[in-house]
Amino acid sequence: MKKYGVIIFFIAVLLLACSTKYPLGMTKKEFMKLSEQEQLEARKKQAEIDAQKYQQDLQYQEKMLEQKKIYEEQQKAKYEQIYKTMPIIRVSISDGTVEFARLQRKYQIPPFLIAMGEVKKIKIYMTENYTTYNQDVWVSYQPGGFYFDVTPDNEMSKILDSYITFDTKGLIENNYIKPYIIPESNKWRAGADYPVNHNGNIKTNNININIEYHQTTREQIDINIFKQK
Repeated sequence: MKKYGVIIFFIAVLLLACSTKYPLGMTKKEFMKLSEQEQLEARKKQAEIDAQKYQQDLQYQEKMLEQKKIYEEQQKAKYEQIYKTMPIIRVSISDGTVEFARLQRKYQIPPFLIAMGEVKKIKIYMTENYTTYNQDVWVSYQPGGFYFDVTPDNEMSKILDSYITFDTKGLIENNYIKPYIIPESNKWRAGADYPVNHNGNIKTNNININIEYHQTTREQIDINIFKQK
């Protein structure tokens, strides 16, 4: 790691020496008032700052990777458990529009599976002028319903694309922006469509959410609906 830091330091010095960006936040006028030696010293000092920041970024990335491994290990057993014992639903989202860059646009969301207790990040894709953009929406399947556009746990969402929790209060009451909740229903056995207009972390206009059971038992469905009541 130290070897790479030295290499980056010298690269930064070379780049800054040829750069039109002036070091240490100086304007062109301030920089041009300096002598050649002072200019060189200022560039070297800026290079040291940039190299230090690079090292800090590397250390942060390493820390995040280590934390990700820890979280993944902690979540692994939970995932194995819920995907064996909990109901799993298949969700398809289509039609309508989603706001992107302040405009309502057509979009694509690949169908996905989600197990009860899972909080999951889903990609929304939008193509315009042959360029594809994407943004994220977090969803969850909790006892009693499917939660669209939840505000996830900040620490978890920085590292993982999905995690397990049954803290419905944390997904609803502890957040200023509330998710759109579709109550669990017997209709999910054959698949059910729900038109959704939502103004939250993302803004949707007349999208259609289709939910059907992918893997479950009659007993699990009845228990879930009983809990809902």
